[in-house]
Amino acid sequence: TTKGETLYAFCMKNPQNEISIQALGKSTKYNNKTIASIELLGSKEKLNWKQENDKLIIQKPTKLPNWQVT
Repeated sequence: TTKGETLYAFCMKNPQNEISIQALGKSTKYNNKTIASIELLGSKEKLNWKQENDKLIIQKPTKLPNWQVT
């Protein structure tokens, strides 16, 4: 989902490991922009992430918000 220049990506279940999104890699046909920042809605924790040529990798946060997408 997008709103202006902001892209919202959803995990339908709590992640067990890192989150990998192939469509958001630097060299994919779906993405032509470098990602500037990543935030987890409902959390103030700084996320560790990297955008590789073929995917975006987000490290699982130490604490997840207490809600789920339904």
